[in-house]
Amino acid sequence: MKIALNFELALVSALLTLGLVGCSKPGPAETAGKKIDQMSESASAAVADTVNKADDMATKGSETTGQKMDDAEKTVKDRY
Repeated sequence: MKIALNFELALVSALLTLGLVGCSKPGPAETAGKKIDQMSESASAAVADTVNKADDMATKGSETTGQKMDDAEKTVKDRY
């Protein structure tokens, strides 16, 4: 959960920066808006991908822990 919050904060900061950069450059507002939209989509996809990877890693870690606990329980039952 903390990872997702950090990525959300990074995304918001990146979007604000892109907005300011887009506004400071001369040119049509539509071009700046399109660039911001494209960067927002890219950043959102990157955040979603990272959150999915973190979730997968957490799931694998809990499965490994559960398996080790099952193995330990079997060992104790076999010995006693």
